[in-house]
Amino acid sequence: MKQAGRFFQLLALCLVLTSCIVLISCKQAPQTEDSGGFNNLEAEKHLLEAQKLIRKGDFEAAFMHLNKALSIRPNDPAIHRDMGWLYVYTDQIDKAAEELKQLEAMSAGSPEADYLSGAIYDRLEQPRDAVQHYRLALSGSKGQPGLKSKPELYFDLAASLNDINQHQEALQRLEEGLRLSKKAPARRSNAAYFNASEQVNFYFALCSTHYSLKNLDQALKTCEKAADLTTDPKERETITDFMHKLELLQVVDKI
Repeated sequence: MKQAGRFFQLLALCLVLTSCIVLISCKQAPQTEDSGGFNNLEAEKHLLEAQKLIRKGDFEAAFMHLNKALSIRPNDPAIHRDMGWLYVYTDQIDKAAEELKQLEAMSAGSPEADYLSGAIYDRLEQPRDAVQHYRLALSGSKGQPGLKSKPELYFDLAASLNDINQHQEALQRLEEGLRLSKKAPARRSNAAYFNASEQVNFYFALCSTHYSLKNLDQALKTCEKAADLTTDPKERETITDFMHKLELLQVVDKI
């Protein structure tokens, strides 16, 4: 009887200990999972806020949010990509190149890395290299699809093409980018200069490119569209001044 009693006592003790272990495990596991999930949400929150601020041109605040996101997710390619663009926008090209290295290490040969490379070459006044990388970003490489849905990539490629006097292809790229811009409103992380006035930029770039090709009538038409769309007084003044120049050239050409 004593042995049977001891057996039931041990069994009861085992059940109590097992219950305690299960309860402790159930309490601890969700805490770890919730903590990780919370951190990911926090990082994503900072990343999205930084992207909004970049579009508004508030780079200082964007840096703050991206640094917070990096402290949580230091190996996130999207955060390093956006940090690289911020450095490009603020002319800190050496730091942009460092972010590019990080991005390449995480996703070598990605179209996003090629796009950032193109922007860095552009800031270093190497338009031919910029064109090469912009084209790679557009077409894709190593089995990765290109960034064909980004109007701003077409704009940047056209600008570099104009720099090397390839105006006809620049015109084609601008028209493609403008069509995309009209179809889908911008929600782009690296669109500091592409907000509500994105189409104004495209039309004015088309105007300048037509001017380079001596298509004065088309240049005037596209400048008129840019002037009609802009809500910025200084921007409108710049466009109307250029239109006046085009009108004078038309008069001179007819003499």
